[in-house]
Amino acid sequence: VSVEGEPGPLGCVLTSRLDALTRPLADFREARPITMRDLELQSASLANGAVTLGVAQEQGVWRWTRTERGREESGEVDDQALADWLTEIRRARATLFASAENLAAYGLEAPRATLTVVDQEGIEEQVAMGAVSAEGLYLRRGDEPQILVVPAEAEALFTPSAARLRPRQLWEHPQRAVTRLDLTRGGTRERIEKREGRWTITEPLAVEVDRERVLELARMVARLEAERFVADGPAPLTPVEISPVGA
Repeated sequence: VSVEGEPGPLGCVLTSRLDALTRPLADFREARPITMRDLELQSASLANGAVTLGVAQEQGVWRWTRTERGREESGEVDDQALADWLTEIRRARATLFASAENLAAYGLEAPRATLTVVDQEGIEEQVAMGAVSAEGLYLRRGDEPQILVVPAEAEALFTPSAARLRPRQLWEHPQRAVTRLDLTRGGTRERIEKREGRWTITEPLAVEVDRERVLELARMVARLEAERFVADGPAPLTPVEISPVGA
């Protein structure tokens, strides 16, 4: 090899050292839908149809706001859940690139969803979601002249569901805070209570309990975490009531 414009001698190098020069130009394109790092994030907004999900910091705490047809709800964001969501989006790398000359062909003339992330200096990154096909899901970053074709399963990441941002710890109290367990099964309630430091079944019959099994149950409840959330709204479930100290 020789350096262009340099009068120096020719040199011999291992061909393996030149592998990068043989790669197609597409290999050097940024394949991630977003590039912003978690620590740079100031806010995010995902609009999909009539639903908008916003995430922003308020006095050092991340909170989400979900708006649907004028109805608004909000809550606290689990930091790890937010980081996981952003990481999944970054990992949805493009496997192909297409020209952005005909946006309608890719469902991007009127995108189905738009994700906007803003860093602490006010710089925005925007990703529009178009159609999904056998090739994959079509995304466009800002007004770039190219379209990213990412795995089709990435479509789920653009659903404005607050459920994915909720704290995964279902019970916010320590094990020692559990003083009563109400289990309702088939219309019958069973109650286990802690009175003066002693656990007892009080309903439907007042009988002694297996202390170790009750403690195991209380420990399980205190440590219960959701692996994932499947819906924003509640669904009919069998209630299990747990009362902390002072209830």
